[in-house]
Amino acid sequence: MVQTMKHHFFFSTLISLIEDMYSSQHFILGGDFNLIFDKDMDSMNYKHLNNPKARLELFKLMDTLNVVDIFRINNPHTPGGIKSH
Repeated sequence: MVQTMKHHFFFSTLISLIEDMYSSQHFILGGDFNLIFDKDMDSMNYKHLNNPKARLELFKLMDTLNVVDIFRINNPHTPGGIKSH
């Protein structure tokens, strides 16, 4: 529950900051969010999705701000190549 609240707070704060600073501009959002979008395309040897609630919050951010995954748009069938050891 606490982790879910932290994810929600982080992403809702990030949305507010981006809306305030870049409301009429293009921007690039990057970082290590410690999650994967698509288990089958973006990982190898994972048994389940990590951080599923944070993943949903990131999808909500992308939808709210009209953000796209430019790698996936340009490479719709190329695996992301994240490996689990």
